[in-house]
Amino acid sequence: MPKRGRPRSQASQEADKLLRVDIEDAVDDIIPVALATKLRQRLAEIAPGTSGCQDEPRPITGRKHDRLYSRRTPSEFIDCLKRLNPRQKKAVTDIGFGAVLDFDVKEIPPYLAYWVLSALNLPRCQIQLTGGEHLTLDEEDVHLTLGFPRGPKLISRPEDKQSNFGFNDQVAERCQKGRFKMTPKDIAHLMMAEVDGGDDFKKLFMFLLENALIETPSDGHCKPKILHFIDHVADINNLNWCGYVLSVLEATHPSWSSGQSVVYLYSALCIQTKALFTIYYAS
Repeated sequence: MPKRGRPRSQASQEADKLLRVDIEDAVDDIIPVALATKLRQRLAEIAPGTSGCQDEPRPITGRKHDRLYSRRTPSEFIDCLKRLNPRQKKAVTDIGFGAVLDFDVKEIPPYLAYWVLSALNLPRCQIQLTGGEHLTLDEEDVHLTLGFPRGPKLISRPEDKQSNFGFNDQVAERCQKGRFKMTPKDIAHLMMAEVDGGDDFKKLFMFLLENALIETPSDGHCKPKILHFIDHVADINNLNWCGYVLSVLEATHPSWSSGQSVVYLYSALCIQTKALFTIYYAS
């Protein structure tokens, strides 16, 4: 006998339909081909009504409230990845980020990104589903999804102001900009000029990666929070960057969920959305 209950509203049905369209459009770009079949099988098993969450989000004036809006995309970073020479690619691999060389996701459908973030239970780092089910995100999931190194040394997003600005200020001087006025384009230009793939190239690569894939300030400028983590280039591969990504999600998600920030969370949350989305359908 079919279940009885209140009929779902037209808006709810349209939301589910839109989510599925977004997923179909994004799957081949975001998820490895080997997972595509499993994803679509999981889609067929999902019960209606999983596209929302219990609490109503606060509307944003002039914008649809159920979208994740962003001012910037990682296009500059992706363009650089495609132009790296063999020595530069080897340098990226040497610091443990070789998997990132194939990264080519310029954006995630805004409705899909919003839905995943809205369904996130931050204290438990879980995506809440209907029927009391949930999916957990951990470091291993981030490693499998993004390919970031998961070294033995734990690191997390700094809570205190940084003091080690030596290399940052050298870069700012080369750009003829202020300490916090460098743009991704400025960093990309300097990085590509380091054709030998030396230590400066590796540090600049981490500057750009953080800005593009981990945390982007709302004004789009490069304001690295990882300065003391990359001071010794040889240690970069030994750091747990998967844990760092989760710490950024933990630190930045509350400002998004409370409506205090919209564009600030593109890289801090958009890439986590990619991870959460992949885990959701591949686990």
